Amino acid sequence: MKNARASFSSMLIAPVVLGLVLALTVLTPGQDAGNHNQAIVKDWTNHHVIFSNPGTAEEAMRNGTYDRWLKIVNDPRYVMQQRERSANAAGAPVNGVSGGVSGGVAGGVSAAGPDADVQAQEETGAIEITLEERNALAASSGRPSGLMRAIIPPPAQPSSSEPAGAGSPLVTNRRNRMHKDWSQTEGNNGTTGLGDFPATFTTTSASCTNDFAVYNTGLAGGSSQSTIIAFNKLYSGCTGGPASYWGYNTGSGSIVFNSVVLSPDGTQVAFVESSSTGVASLGVLKWLAGGGSVSSPGTITSVAASSYRGCAAACYTTLAFSGNPNDSYSPPFYDPNTDAIYVGDDGGKLHKFTSIFKSGTPTEASSRGQ
Repeated sequence: MKNARASFSSMLIAPVVLGLVLALTVLTPGQDAGNHNQAIVKDWTNHHVIFSNPGTAEEAMRNGTYDRWLKIVNDPRYVMQQRERSANAAGAPVNGVSGGVSGGVAGGVSAAGPDADVQAQEETGAIEITLEERNALAASSGRPSGLMRAIIPPPAQPSSSEPAGAGSPLVTNRRNRMHKDWSQTEGNNGTTGLGDFPATFTTTSASCTNDFAVYNTGLAGGSSQSTIIAFNKLYSGCTGGPASYWGYNTGSGSIVFNSVVLSPDGTQVAFVESSSTGVASLGVLKWLAGGGSVSSPGTITSVAASSYRGCAAACYTTLAFSGNPNDSYSPPFYDPNTDAIYVGDDGGKLHKFTSIFKSGTPTEASSRGQ
């Protein structure tokens, strides 16, 4: 199981449907900013797992499935999904654009035609997509739309013998396909990696200070290079943003290749790092605001797993995968119901780690049933 992304979505959560969440949600202003229980935490798993509608309690009782319904509606991931949908339905902006992804992209070509869709996308700053790209997406057998846009070749440039007027398809195709809101360096040649995503924490007030996004850098850690970084001041109205929120080197020479995940309250981060000798470890970290940046890692204490629960931020612990394999492809998948993480290695084995964010000592399960 070299890449556990797809299998986890079908194994661990039901009922679910696969999907791609395209936007960072900004929550409705005016709500309680200090209540982390009302915040939205998103990571790579939200791009692959969405709960289908479980119906009402009355319907469940009538169908004899009330216990199953109760389990679903109390699942932390379902609760988080409902918060996000409620915020969107209330008209909260998404990525600074009211209404989220434009209807032309999400729902096909509008009644006004593809030119109107392109114009609407330009006005809102949404992701642009041409009619040809829509046709390619429709024929892609369910591949993520972001991936399809990435692999569509650049449009042909008009030759000197082919006039390109204002309404020419070639002119339309040359428009940039992605609107960039902001950018920050992760270090020289730093990258989260193809198919990987940041983890984000948004409060109910869309806070410039408290809302943040966490990235792996994909670079070897060192005195002037963080392996994990976070940015805050993410929104257009934030002064001096985006800005470094914290950054840490979790091991000199170690690299975090894959997406990271956040605890439900946003105070901890879990990640997989590969050492300079090619051995993968699961890391769990408590961050501290203002703790460093990309090129100037903050001070952080490495502790044994048995001491992690009581250590003061900023601190972290790592657990080497049993058998000492590497992990180049699989990010950690967190199950909030059991406080466990599942992750695959390069040899095709699945590893389970328990007591991650809540209580107890982080440990790799060594036998069935743990």
